[in-house]
Parts: sequence; C-alpha cells; structure tokens
Amino acid sequence: MRRILIIEDDPELNRNIKKALLSENMDVETVYDDLLAEKTLDESQFGCVLLNINLPGKVVLI
Repeated sequence: MRRILIIEDDPELNRNIKKALLSENMDVETVYDDLLAEKTLDESQFGCVLLNINLPGKVVLI
C-alpha cells in the first residue's frame, strides 16, 4: 500500500513533505493535530504514517 498519512502541525513543513511524496506518485493525506489524526487513523488504513514526535496535545498511538 502506497498510502501515507502525514501528521505535522507546521503548515509549511506539512506542505513540503506532501509535495515531495506526491512527486513520487504516493497517495498522501495530511492532518495538523492529534484529534484529527486519531479520527483519520480510526477511519482509514495507511501503509505508512509520518508523525511529528513533538506534536502538541496527546500522544497518538498507532
């Protein structure tokens, strides 16, 4: 599965990572906070999750 979830609260960094992955023909979805990340992970499956380890809020457990 080439579907990737990016969990990054910095909008510019989030955009740059997404752009790089899209250029490699990856299916990319992005979220900016822990609550949306948790909801997205509950509703969808991903082959890879890129997680900002310094994300403010609660810890997202995968």
